Amino acid sequence: MQEFPGTGSAQVPRLISLDSTGTLMRVRRPIGDLYADALRRVRPHVQVSAAEMTRVFPAVFSRQSSLSPSFGAGGCGCRDWWRAVVEGTMGGAGIAVSDLGESFEAVFDDLYGHVFCGQEAWELLPHTVRSLESLREWCAVHDCRLGVMSNMDDRLSVILQNLGILDKFDFVLTSYEARAEKPSPIIFTKALEVAGLAPSSHALHCGDSYKRDLIGATSVNWMAVLVDEAVDKAERQDVIKDVSGDHGLTMPSPGAWRVPHIGHIEGLLSG
Repeated sequence: MQEFPGTGSAQVPRLISLDSTGTLMRVRRPIGDLYADALRRVRPHVQVSAAEMTRVFPAVFSRQSSLSPSFGAGGCGCRDWWRAVVEGTMGGAGIAVSDLGESFEAVFDDLYGHVFCGQEAWELLPHTVRSLESLREWCAVHDCRLGVMSNMDDRLSVILQNLGILDKFDFVLTSYEARAEKPSPIIFTKALEVAGLAPSSHALHCGDSYKRDLIGATSVNWMAVLVDEAVDKAERQDVIKDVSGDHGLTMPSPGAWRVPHIGHIEGLLSG
């Protein structure tokens, strides 16, 4: 598997879509720290373990995702979806949420409407701004749409705006709006529709998840680029580890490549 093969003029995509978390941006601090800070702003003397909230959060998030996929799209809605996650995370860490009364609503409003909408919770990855500027120029020359396609709720555009990169994209599509999460073909088809392109248009998707991004894209005949910082290390270039880290996964070929960050996409396309 070559890291930076040119796609050839016949393979120039009409659409390039990028994942958000882990590809463009990341959570700045542990989830439990952010929750604890918000709680202490309302209840300064409350006893809370930020580390314990960080520990229980993934299981609570996973359970809520199973109960109500796509952040509650078509059901409870993303605000109530996240309220259940925050309640479950605090409760799982030993906080009696029912005893907080109206204080909990103040904490949740702060987390949902402020903290996780901007730079208190999120930061751009190091190569993001420079890479997007270059990729935006490439897309303008090659009549290619540039968008974000992410398993996120409907606050993503606000987050990208507050991080200063929303204007780099032609569109932002979330799983909440598509009512389908990657790797479902539905959201990939929806991305072409939102971009104003025919279903058969050539497209490329880039993200940091083997299953959601790489396999999701290649299963609908898109080119795919996996963001994996291990490319910078002395490891096999055609094998990656899944998120649990306990076994290797082989890169599908052709049409899929592995790069350390999005700054390599343009070089991959140009050859």
